[in-house]
Amino acid sequence: GSRTSWVTESTLMTARTMMAFSDAVHDQPNTAIDRMRAMGASETSFADGGSYAAFNPALFDPGSQVTVSKMFRNGKTIYVVTFRGTELRDPRDLATDLNFKYTSMSSELSNVKVHTGFLKTANLGIQALRPYLDQIRNDPNAEVICTGHSLGGAAATIAAAQLADLGVPRAKLSVYSFGAPAVGN
Repeated sequence: GSRTSWVTESTLMTARTMMAFSDAVHDQPNTAIDRMRAMGASETSFADGGSYAAFNPALFDPGSQVTVSKMFRNGKTIYVVTFRGTELRDPRDLATDLNFKYTSMSSELSNVKVHTGFLKTANLGIQALRPYLDQIRNDPNAEVICTGHSLGGAAATIAAAQLADLGVPRAKLSVYSFGAPAVGN
């Protein structure tokens, strides 16, 4: 007989695409941008140390590899914030992973404690997305997907919670996290 599933073909396609974004963010900037464009991104920019480095590989910092991509799909504008997972050969990533002291996610959410290193990485994505926040909040056809693997998945989870705290309606937020550790309490 047939089975009814809560997983739609559209959800599977999005999950596959986000998995591919999570892989592409490990590449060098031009390669990552090319791969993300091939998956439908009309724009891709790198966040670097909290500043916004639009299409400028010279500002690329492999220790903070976070991208913001803009896609148009089914009448919607989708902002994809992709966080890179841990690169074992990169001491900055290991320092991020080992910065596991819990800290308050925000002053408004002082009872929510998260891994300090993951929070710092999530903040890079939030900073890069900041120029679009009003548009995302006000455009009924705008959405945000936060995605990543490992360290990146943890940062994606925190970033989505931060975006909700910044007034982005929860219905506009999705998280596709692959193999992420726990992020806090």
